Amino acid sequence: MLRFIGNDKSAEIEMRRLWRVCTLSRGVFDEMMPKTPILLPLLLIVVVSLILWLVVSITSTFQAVNLFGGHAGLTEIRLGSDLFFDRGSPQEEGILRLGLYDVLASILRGMFEVVLIICLKLTLLGTYFYVVGRLIQMDTRWGNWFGFACWIYLPMVIASAATTTLLFFSLANISSIVLLSFFRNALVILPVIWSFCIAVQGLRSWTSKDTAFCVRVALVPYTVIGLLYFLP
Repeated sequence: MLRFIGNDKSAEIEMRRLWRVCTLSRGVFDEMMPKTPILLPLLLIVVVSLILWLVVSITSTFQAVNLFGGHAGLTEIRLGSDLFFDRGSPQEEGILRLGLYDVLASILRGMFEVVLIICLKLTLLGTYFYVVGRLIQMDTRWGNWFGFACWIYLPMVIASAATTTLLFFSLANISSIVLLSFFRNALVILPVIWSFCIAVQGLRSWTSKDTAFCVRVALVPYTVIGLLYFLP
């Protein structure tokens, strides 16, 4: 019973910490410097990113079926199956199973790539701050800086929703390029700025440097992040 109460209190503390990080609290970084939690922010980033990726993939697949399902391409495939195999025959069932295996393998491969890219980004971000910390004579471990990167990166998950939102707008037959561009830019720029501000607050806490120094340090990775989103 005490174990469950402890777990509930720990979860409540983590959720409060999440709220405080997202509202630009400097004090929460003071608390996290000795021992930086990693699991909660990392799981949130990975899970939300995977959900968004699945939504985009599934919606794109259904859109493709609606566009091409009645055209000659799929009709010829269906007719070809009738010509060579009887409907419901073991051969046809084998082809269907093979197709399902291909789809499942593609989904698993795509999910693995999403997780790999996220972990790579967070590793590079944490390593950058670790190097900066070493240059200014800080003894903070790399693991703490990796956790730091996870916490400050949380708003960036919202930027991943830009693709999903644009996809649904396209399904709704909204043809205004200006409107779509506005939503895309807003959903990318605002989370980047939000995450940047959190990074500055965290750096002020951990490095005890002035705001100008922290802004300069944070500008380097976030300039790269912005360019990666907007460059073709």
